[in-house]
Amino acid sequence: MTCKNCGNEFKGDYCNQCGQSSKVQRINWNYLKNSIADNVFQINHGFLYTVKVLLLNPGKTLKDFFYGKRTKFYKPFAFLLISSTIFLLSTKLIGNDTFVDDFLSGVRNGASDNLNQTVNFEILDFLSNNQTYVFLSFVPLFALASFITFRKNDYNFSEHLIINLYITGEQLLIYTLFSFIQDRNSIITVVPLLLGFLYNWYVYNRLFSELSWTNKNLKLLVSYVIYLTLLVITLMLLLILILITTKILK
Repeated sequence: MTCKNCGNEFKGDYCNQCGQSSKVQRINWNYLKNSIADNVFQINHGFLYTVKVLLLNPGKTLKDFFYGKRTKFYKPFAFLLISSTIFLLSTKLIGNDTFVDDFLSGVRNGASDNLNQTVNFEILDFLSNNQTYVFLSFVPLFALASFITFRKNDYNFSEHLIINLYITGEQLLIYTLFSFIQDRNSIITVVPLLLGFLYNWYVYNRLFSELSWTNKNLKLLVSYVIYLTLLVITLMLLLILILITTKILK
């Protein structure tokens, strides 16, 4: 058979030189319909497929990924970047602040009220304008925490990093569904954060299904304690950096 793409002679379903399928159909309605499903929405592979399987069966999905079945899955770093872009665009289009904006605003107001000097907020401005870096910074902290508590369960730190890249990406998509909330003082603002926590709990319970319910949830609780400790240390270092830059620029 002659490849219609590169002219190579080959046998089988795909060209061994360029990968072109031997079944090249005429462009018609079915071709357009399949192209939209496969290339735009990627139902059978890629981003939406990864969203679906991580939501329906995250334990099996992650185990398959670690085993080597990775062709259908969106790459973990790219998955988080796309999810964060969707989340940030949705909030900006609606004109809402994100929970990162709310947090950074709290830090800014607290520092201004408690420090008797002009504070340099260029670092906070940078983080506010580049929130994807903030989301990325959360991942290694929780990955380290879960690696420490689940270290006897065969997954190394890099694998815990992959787990939390996918979890964080999925959580950001959950937050996107609630990005329409205009009243930042409404109790509804707590709902997406609660759902994000429950999703994290759901994934770890499915992934470590071989452990007893008490064992794995106790480990997850300890993971959160370690994570919050690391987060507080990180925030303290950020505050120290702000103070140092303020004195330098004063």
